[in-house]
Amino acid sequence: MFYSSVLAAAQLRAMQSCQAQSGLLTLLIVILSAYLTRDVFSIIYVKERRRWSLDQTVGSVLSFAQGIYQAACNDNVGPLAIQASENFGNTIAMCEETCWKIENLVTKINEPAAIHFLRASVGFTTRDCATQLSKSQAGVRFLGLAAALVTSLGPFESSNALEQLLNSSASDKRFLPTARQLMLMLETLEPRLEYSGFADSLAGWVIFLCRSSRITQEYRDSWEVSTFFPNPKGLDSLVNAFRQIASIGDSDVIKVSVKATICTPWVVAFTKWCLGAPPSIFLDDGTIILEQPGTKVEVLASLDSENCPGIEVSIYRALGAPSDLVASLSGGGSWTGMVSIETYGQWMLHKFEFTEGSANQALIQALPYAIKKIIESLRLSKYREFDFSIPLRDWRHQSLQDGPVIDEESMGLRLSPFGNEAAIVNMVRRLLGVSGSFQLRSLDALYIEDLPLVKLHIKTIKGQCLCSVCNPATGKNFRSCEKAKLVHHLAFVCADILALSLFQGPDSPLVQLQHYRDGSYPFKKAIHSILSNENVGNIRVSDILQYTLDLVGHKVADDVKESKWVMSCFKGQVIYPHLYESLHYDKQGYLTLALSSGLLRYRGEVYTRVIGEKVCSPEARSHLVIGVRGEVTRPCNLFPDLKVVWHVEQFNDFLNVSLGLQSVQRDLSSTRYSVNWILENLASAIMLEACSHSPDAALEEPDEFCAYTGPTVIRPYSDQENRIQVVGIVAVEGSNELRLFSLSGGGVIMPIVLRKDACLSCCLDACRRAKYPVIIL
Repeated sequence: MFYSSVLAAAQLRAMQSCQAQSGLLTLLIVILSAYLTRDVFSIIYVKERRRWSLDQTVGSVLSFAQGIYQAACNDNVGPLAIQASENFGNTIAMCEETCWKIENLVTKINEPAAIHFLRASVGFTTRDCATQLSKSQAGVRFLGLAAALVTSLGPFESSNALEQLLNSSASDKRFLPTARQLMLMLETLEPRLEYSGFADSLAGWVIFLCRSSRITQEYRDSWEVSTFFPNPKGLDSLVNAFRQIASIGDSDVIKVSVKATICTPWVVAFTKWCLGAPPSIFLDDGTIILEQPGTKVEVLASLDSENCPGIEVSIYRALGAPSDLVASLSGGGSWTGMVSIETYGQWMLHKFEFTEGSANQALIQALPYAIKKIIESLRLSKYREFDFSIPLRDWRHQSLQDGPVIDEESMGLRLSPFGNEAAIVNMVRRLLGVSGSFQLRSLDALYIEDLPLVKLHIKTIKGQCLCSVCNPATGKNFRSCEKAKLVHHLAFVCADILALSLFQGPDSPLVQLQHYRDGSYPFKKAIHSILSNENVGNIRVSDILQYTLDLVGHKVADDVKESKWVMSCFKGQVIYPHLYESLHYDKQGYLTLALSSGLLRYRGEVYTRVIGEKVCSPEARSHLVIGVRGEVTRPCNLFPDLKVVWHVEQFNDFLNVSLGLQSVQRDLSSTRYSVNWILENLASAIMLEACSHSPDAALEEPDEFCAYTGPTVIRPYSDQENRIQVVGIVAVEGSNELRLFSLSGGGVIMPIVLRKDACLSCCLDACRRAKYPVIIL
């Protein structure tokens, strides 16, 4: 008691001085006093405490203080929040399975992955808050609770709940962190804890409850639409009840009864997460949904939201009537979460009613044909012939409006943003759990609705549909059409499959659960129009990116729409176009996305966004010739001394990048080009992968209407005397990095022919047939 009072006074003085100085000695006093007064958070019903003496604790205190200080500095988190959270962990009931999962998640840290083009790294560190908390069982138990909260409620709602929990369990409330301090700590923990699996468990319980044959459609609709969680008071009552069930020492608690309405799925998942076993689940009328012999927790699922708007927790003891009855409202929003691809697939099938029966059979039969049709019909460019009469700066805008389209033979050379069929089929298998033979097939002259199982399912739902189109005699004008809804749902499934198939890397993406799917995405709308046989599948490459990034929880719509997105890091996932690192592109899969787990670090700082502002350095053009004198006879590299560099500028909360060049022969430090046009130019390009000739074959005779150009200026021009189009040949043969740099287009978007292993003569033929002005060797 003496030590507590003396150190409490020292702590108060130290915390006051922290406002004026941030020295290690001051922080050590705060941490030391917190360490010696750990009984602020008392374990209820503990019969006997271990005793310790001050001289035995000095070494451990210093080590403890160093760990707290290091974690606080690494994550910019207040040490008081870390210490209070660990102490609070002593009072939390958390099962061995969850503790093992959390401990394994935090301690299993791979070596940081290098992103060479950015000179940055991706990964988690061993010096952060999660690692510090994982060093004690109390800290691990707190991380288990934090995982359930922050991955389903988000940092803001979780911090409010945690503040309530700390206040209700602390005997001394003078040195508790604020909700804002707790939120900052939870924000640093969230990227790691997203991989804990609580959201997967929660999604699984929603599906289990809604599929139960013992519930009515009213219950099912309630849990589908009202996806809420308890408010801080309700969470406090749950944690307190579980604490008493799992308390050390004798306990007279024989049962905890939780009555829940719109929070039922979350309460069931949280119970399983904390106690290791699910509760028994009953309906209001006594109907058994799940009976668990030996459990001390039961959940009563109710529809009486008027008398029970959130949850009611009752604790039954061996003697006497039920006590500790606590009623609370639900939280302020819907729960969410990041889940595995497999869990997301089951969730998607459940939400779109494709789980079983004729609907599932129709989906599996339709997908191979639908995906193939989408890939063949989707257009990321208008593929207009180039018009020399239009100024280059205006060509892109005017080509979107009108003009002749390249011929069918040239159209067959366009690039696809998606990978090969094997990658897409693999995603179908993972996402939907499809086994057996699955191969993409062309429909030829048929429509999706002509397929036999699809036709049978449409016949079934049309008989049940209440719209005036399907049932003119009895239908209502204001009722939605079940057949139209089927096509919308199929479009979402196809869009998700294609989007998720873009990811490549050692780590699989986590996907964000969405209770409501916004159908206004241009990517989804284009797919819907293709499946509806409207054949209006024109979008931009940024539309696919926006849909895909939103799907995995990266809310960077503004960066994507403005064509300046290069990389983002949210939810513990770093994502960027793979070709920026590999410097390599193929006819299929140029939009492949690299994904790594962890945080993005550049020069020791953590960033969430990397953008490429639209920049161009006109003065750089004087360094490199636009047209090179001499005869054009064969593929060559006229700039072997040039190297591409990525310029990185640090700002407050993002990195800005641009492309530049280095040369031992000349000063190119002023060269700056935008990264943004690379993907856009690939979207409108055509590629010759090979031909029947040797790739190095020379022209039979020099071509007078060609000119070699440098990578900084690939702009087309014409022979003024003869008014004949001159093909610009970017002479960067054999250099992948200069090819990629050339795709920046000198700051513009233009139609380009890309050469892979074809000869120069065939490339020129393709260029002139399509009326494209430039070839990149």
